[in-house]
Amino acid sequence: MTDWGSIQLNRTLLRETFTATEAGINRALDLDGQESTPPLTRAVLVATHDNINALDSDSPIAVTFTDKPERNGYYQVKACGSAITEERGDRVIANWKVGLDRLGTAGEVDLQSRLTGAVRLNDFGLTGERWQAPPIGHYAYYTGSSSPTSMTRTSSDGPITVYRSIPPTASPRWGCAPTDYLKGRVRVTDTAAGLEVDGTQRPVPATAWALS
Repeated sequence: MTDWGSIQLNRTLLRETFTATEAGINRALDLDGQESTPPLTRAVLVATHDNINALDSDSPIAVTFTDKPERNGYYQVKACGSAITEERGDRVIANWKVGLDRLGTAGEVDLQSRLTGAVRLNDFGLTGERWQAPPIGHYAYYTGSSSPTSMTRTSSDGPITVYRSIPPTASPRWGCAPTDYLKGRVRVTDTAAGLEVDGTQRPVPATAWALS
């Protein structure tokens, strides 16, 4: 019996297959695979299918592999698709394909946050400030010549650093291993399937979702 590894494709977990096709000129990586019921439930399979189709073109994502850790890195989505085949009363299959352009490893990529929005008045007698909480495990947080203050908060994934009083013109840069990129994140969950939502244009039941 084959013991499959996993691909963590942004927020979606997929079964890792044997082949990852690469092209050297544009650093492209093409992945394809199949999810099925069993072992997945039909609800989880359909939600996974929707997550794949909802990935945003040209968006940067973290991708990690169980059996091909040398391919771990940050990639840009260039194409995505999934096709469902349902044999009524029997099994359901989703054949998926994702085309990626490799941006680089943690040592090659600086991540930059563009903090937008206004500092608003509030009813608590407090002054608003610019703040950010990068992933747990990030490093080398840089905001220019002025350094922000920081505090540690508790999250479901562990202690997370919150940076405060970020300079108004700064777009912070920082580094993070792809394996740590999702730690401390905010999650939107499709509670009907019990699966985290990924991408945009993703259908979610009006009364079956949770924010955590």
